[in-house]
Amino acid sequence: MSKQLNTNGLNGTSFTKMTILGCFVAACCAIGAASPASASYIAGDMTASGGIVTSVTGTSVTVAYDISKTAYIDSYFAKDEMGATTTAKIVVNGPSTSPKGLSVTRQLIAMPTIDGGSMTSAVLNLGCTQAVVGWSARAYALTQEWTEGTTTGGQTKSGSVAYGATWLTSDGSTAWAGTSGSRIMYYGTTGTAYVGGGGAIDALAYADATAQPVAGAWTTIDLTSIWNDVSANGVAIAAYNTTTGVTEDATQLLTGAWITEIFATDDWYVSTSGTFANVDASPFLSVTYAVPEPAALATLLCGAIAVVAIRKRNR
Repeated sequence: MSKQLNTNGLNGTSFTKMTILGCFVAACCAIGAASPASASYIAGDMTASGGIVTSVTGTSVTVAYDISKTAYIDSYFAKDEMGATTTAKIVVNGPSTSPKGLSVTRQLIAMPTIDGGSMTSAVLNLGCTQAVVGWSARAYALTQEWTEGTTTGGQTKSGSVAYGATWLTSDGSTAWAGTSGSRIMYYGTTGTAYVGGGGAIDALAYADATAQPVAGAWTTIDLTSIWNDVSANGVAIAAYNTTTGVTEDATQLLTGAWITEIFATDDWYVSTSGTFANVDASPFLSVTYAVPEPAALATLLCGAIAVVAIRKRNR
């Protein structure tokens, strides 16, 4: 049978000792909770959420988390799901006499579940396999949940039913919320005019690639400032013109011209040839956490003792 502690008879001294002990435990817990990757971690260790510690430097620990949900959506193939492809495109087609003119493609990326704690930065890493000079990548926060899908072609291409995200829907049937009439008119393969779609995005919550994408190198996008916006549903990656700063700026393209930048997806496989030979180029999130120095424990403990002393004087 468990024993119950009767605190009615505690005197001042006992109260002080127990309070100090409690504050000490609380201080230790506070430090432990400050970061999931404590100073005891070394590179290569796995965290509680499945991240891999990549570096431990001074008072910071960096953890890499695999991204396991990506897709791309194309306004030209507006009813197709493309969640099982190994690469995703961000495309802008210029003016044309064919239905394909003024169509665009975007990449959807979900954020992984990360460890809690004192995160100081969150950076998305994309393996770029093709880049276009003068065009970069911009990540917009998605405001709606979406489904990746399991096929590379949906209704329009193969006649089958789409169950994943398409240009028009978040899961093959549910329309993207708040996009009707808010997008440029694009055309599908049948010549039908589609208004809206393209993912429910927050146009004010975005982050740009830190540098011009280069084929065969990692493109990084710092999501720290918009993490609260992107953590739930992820991001939509769109092409933007580095000169004008305008997303999907078709006015910069000649009639019939287009730009296509390509990034590896979660379905990327390690190949023996190509841009990323023998390298896993699938996307990942790199998160850095602050780890308190040992002195922080002493500071917290001293603070706890000071509180106890004040309380004792006021008794």
